[in-house]
Amino acid sequence: MEKGFVTATRVPDIFEDKTLMSRTHNTYFNKDTGQVMPVANEYTPPKPHKFRDEFELEPGMKDF
Repeated sequence: MEKGFVTATRVPDIFEDKTLMSRTHNTYFNKDTGQVMPVANEYTPPKPHKFRDEFELEPGMKDF
């Protein structure tokens, strides 16, 4: 038997998946310059919270 140690199989974790997704979704390859460029992240302001629409049922209307 030979001496030494055997490396265990490495299991990919969620952080590697997140890193791959951020590279693919937040960047693009510019063919003119040959570089990877970041995608412009346009800011959209948050919308006001809407809890529910209140209305009264008319006679004969079904609830659901």
